[in-house]
Amino acid sequence: SIKALGTELAGKRYTLQISPLDCTGCNACVEACPESPKALEMQDVEEVLRCGGEKTWDYAINLPERGDLVDKYTVKGSQFQTPLMEFSGAC
Repeated sequence: SIKALGTELAGKRYTLQISPLDCTGCNACVEACPESPKALEMQDVEEVLRCGGEKTWDYAINLPERGDLVDKYTVKGSQFQTPLMEFSGAC
């Protein structure tokens, strides 16, 4: 996780959590990541599960909603709106 940017998110952290059980391994999320170097990397699903990936997903999915803290009509704000997690049509 990284420190969330913006005064409205002061003191908060941001993580892009991907479900290890739903990942198809298509690599679309890694390729679409605009960061350089990439903020995402593909890992072996068995290794992720062995290291607690399913518990991390369960934790993330149960966090309280934060969509009211940001303007939902901005790119940044749209990332905090429900539904937070959707399955990619690219997969």
